Amino acid sequence: MQDDCDKAVLFRLHSASGHLGAVVQMVEEGQPCEEIMHQLLAVQAAIKAAGHRLVKNQFEHSAKILLNSECEDTRVNETERLLQLYKLTR
Repeated sequence: MQDDCDKAVLFRLHSASGHLGAVVQMVEEGQPCEEIMHQLLAVQAAIKAAGHRLVKNQFEHSAKILLNSECEDTRVNETERLLQLYKLTR
């Protein structure tokens, strides 16, 4: 992973972690469900953003392989791997 990607992903994961900690505390304190759901949505958004950044980074990495590899098997394998990754992220 590139440094920029590391920072972006870590930022989002730390954000998700903080929101999740708030959710746990809110449940323990008996806070209203509406407020808890708001925090849960923030957790989901942060995790989704981290995942999108990881997928973007992977596609950039794979593009280099697909464009620069002279070996057809390498290009086919990378394409199949990307298809599997895409299925995981849907």
